[in-house]
Formats: sequence, C-alpha cells, structure tokens
Amino acid sequence: SVYVGSMYPDYSQIISQDEVITDQYALTGNLICIMANRISHFLGFTGESKTIDTACSSSHYAVHDAVNCLQNGKSKYAIAAAVNIFLEPWRYISLSKARMISPDGLSKTFDISANGYVPGEGVGVLLLQRVEDAIQQKNHIYGIIKGVAVKHGGSSAHLASPSVHSQRDVILEAYETANISLESVSYIEAHGTGTSLGDPIEFEGLTQAFNTYTDKKHFCFVGSVKSNIGHLEPASGIAGIIKVLLMFKHKIIPESLHIQNINPLLNKEYSALKISQKRSQWQGDYPLRAGVSSFGFGGANAHLVLEEVEIKKSKDKSNVLEKYPFLLSAKSESSLKGLIDNWKQFIESENFLNMNVADICGTLIHGRRTFEYRVGTWIRNKNEIKDFFENTIDVKNNVKTNKPVLFINEVISDTLKIDKIINMFPVLQNSYDDFLNAYETISENRDIEINNGTINTFIQLYLRAQLLLLLDLNPDLISGVGLGFYVALLC
Repeated sequence: SVYVGSMYPDYSQIISQDEVITDQYALTGNLICIMANRISHFLGFTGESKTIDTACSSSHYAVHDAVNCLQNGKSKYAIAAAVNIFLEPWRYISLSKARMISPDGLSKTFDISANGYVPGEGVGVLLLQRVEDAIQQKNHIYGIIKGVAVKHGGSSAHLASPSVHSQRDVILEAYETANISLESVSYIEAHGTGTSLGDPIEFEGLTQAFNTYTDKKHFCFVGSVKSNIGHLEPASGIAGIIKVLLMFKHKIIPESLHIQNINPLLNKEYSALKISQKRSQWQGDYPLRAGVSSFGFGGANAHLVLEEVEIKKSKDKSNVLEKYPFLLSAKSESSLKGLIDNWKQFIESENFLNMNVADICGTLIHGRRTFEYRVGTWIRNKNEIKDFFENTIDVKNNVKTNKPVLFINEVISDTLKIDKIINMFPVLQNSYDDFLNAYETISENRDIEINNGTINTFIQLYLRAQLLLLLDLNPDLISGVGLGFYVALLC
C-alpha cells in the first residue's frame, strides 16, 4: 500500500500560465491522487493507494493510515511518504503577508525572539512492515511505531489558531494506543515551527500530557529538526521521524539550534521537558522511546510514538544455506562486462567486507531485475565471490541467450522444511499460498499433511520451480517426469 502526504499544487500554477501549452499530460501530471497512484502503478503495488493532504501533518496521517492497513492485514508492506517543493513565489508572498515566515531566515523554536518559520524543501519515504514479519525475514529495523493518533482540534478562535487541549488530547491518545507511559519517554520531537504563538501552546500541551502520567520534572529532552532544515510543511512530520530513527542509531540527542534566550512564556519550571540546547549522549532505560508531534494549521493534529529495537543475532545456523545463488545480468554484453568490472572494484572495498553473503545474494535476487545477458554461480562465502570474478574470463562463454526448457524430475537430492524454504526466499510465500488455495479446492481441507512424503516432495519441487520462474528463467517449455510432470502442469 502507498500513502503520500502532499499539500501544494505548484505545478498546476505553472501550467495555468498563458505562455504554457496545455498538453495531454497536464491533467494526469497534476491531479494530487496521481502522486501515490503513479508509485503503485510503476512498482506494481496492488494495495491501497492515496495522497493525503492535512497541511503540515500530512505525513503523520500517511503513517497513521499505513499502520492501520498493516494491522488490519490488508497489506504485507506499506510505503508512507511525503514531499514539499517550492516552485512558485505565491506561497512566500501569502505567508509573508500573514506574518508567518521568519524575516531573518532562522527557525528559533522555543526562543524569545521566535518570529516565524522558515520554509524548507524535502522528501521522505518510510517502508513499514509488521514487526514479527520483519524479524522473521531478518530485515533491518530502524525503529518500531508503538502508537499513532490523529484528531482535529474542533472549534477555536480562528481556523489556524492552535489549541492546548486538542494537542494534549491527541498526545495522550497516542500513548494510550501504545499502552505505554509518557514517563518512559526521554525525547520529544516537537512540531516546533518557531512562532511566538505556536511554541508556548505546544509546550503547554506537552507539559499537561506528561503531568497526566508523572510529577517528575525536566527528564525528557525536546527539540525540533525545523531549526536545522526548516519547515517541510507536509513532509515535516516524516523529517522528524527520520531524525529520531537516526538518533536511535547514534544514541545522540542533537542541539536544537538558534536558542539564545528561552521564551519566558514556556512553563518550563513545572514541566517534564527540558530543551535540548547542546549535543548530548542519549542515555536511558532500554528501550529508548520518543514522541513526534505534527500539527496541521487547519486543526488536523497527530502524534506518533517510536521505540528503538535491538534484534539479537541468533547463533542458530539451521537457516543458513550451504550455497547461495549469485547472479548478475544486463541488457547487453558490453553492459554486463561493465557490471563485472564494477564488481571487481567493489569486492576490494570496505563496504564489501562489512556485508554478509546472504544479504548480497538476496539483494541480487529480490532487488534487481534480471536481463538476457547473465553470469552466475553458487557460492558459500565471499571468498568464492572473489574466486568467481578471478576465473571469469569471457562473458560470451557464460551468456545463454536461447530460452531454456524447464524439466522437473520426480526426486530431489536434498530436502528442507517448507517453512525454511519460505524463510530463505520470502518471495515464494505467494506461490505457497496459491498452492494451498488450489489444494483446498480439491480436498476441501487446507491443512496439508506435510509429513506425507509425496505431498512434501511435490511442494518442494513446486517451490523450487517457482523460484526459477520468479528469477525470470522464462522457459519455452515446462515439462517433467513422474511427480515432476504434475508440478509442471501446476506451474
């Protein structure tokens, strides 16, 4: 599923000018829905696909919908993204007349001289997956979303007027959803636009939320990435999330910039918060936790709870393959030679030394398209990758451009448990589900007797054949003998 936060129609402003000719792409290139739909179309994603506009909280709302989609089991993966670019001056003009932009170009969040925000440009993308699935597939996890809440502020003095109570309430709802106490949170990434009205209101809303859980004072740091890169408006929330994920990685709380004198309107004496005015080590009880706020000027508020993760590496080697498929491919002979030359340089680099062979081969299989010109082998370790390139003399001798025939035997030389094959090659999960569905229509029973030797062999042959097809083997003919013949019919 794909969820994209966006806000402004700058491209539409450009194409509406008199000197710009309207062509057939003017409509599809500027409808806001296409921003998410084009990603789904280009990458072949079939889950939900929508662009979300709640002004400055758009990216948090995108994450909120992505999390719900995963929790409801509608998708196995979800992309939450947001983007902000300035192409036309009309925004600057309007915001300047509203006195919302800092005239000196500095975002001074929580400072007494805060005089407006600094517009910024940027794009951020998060790939989300259920925690248990990510652990099972051994994917790298940057952090865990423990809870996310969205609410509107309701009626206020005027449309863009923030409310202490509405901000407090959405923060409390996020921690209720996460089922954790605010007392366990040691950093808050504030919305922090650097305005004389917004900063004290946000600080008070956070203070009231913390006071609901604890009487402790000055234990939780607060800062804002807007002092570094400006206000990315619809992408500001995702910028704050990425900042916190990097903080988890480096265990550092960065300084919130441009603070000379703290705004006396901040109720800091009676607050759990302390403003991050210098770079410090992030210390605390494991796991580290942080909150990220994002508030839309139209009243659409959001808060997200993040937690660091530490996945202990298992010493169990039962899932380690004896051999891994190593495959390079290109569209032409010259391109393949160039790719081989690049790899010969890469295997001498420090990056190569820091990688493991399973990740290298897995990325080449699942993360790269396969083309007609190919070289490959089976390897056990990185030394064998080096040996492979040293022994590769002529690309022509390794390239097979004629389409092959896939012939499936009725026996297999080595047997693995079905779940182990799926764990090693998660891309086969859909193929396995298809088999279960087909089996259910025949037997009216989805519970397969895996211990049955014939059925077990059939499934293993089917999954191995499907892996070759997913690698774009693209044979002219699929056939087999004995049990392999029926596998070929299913393929």
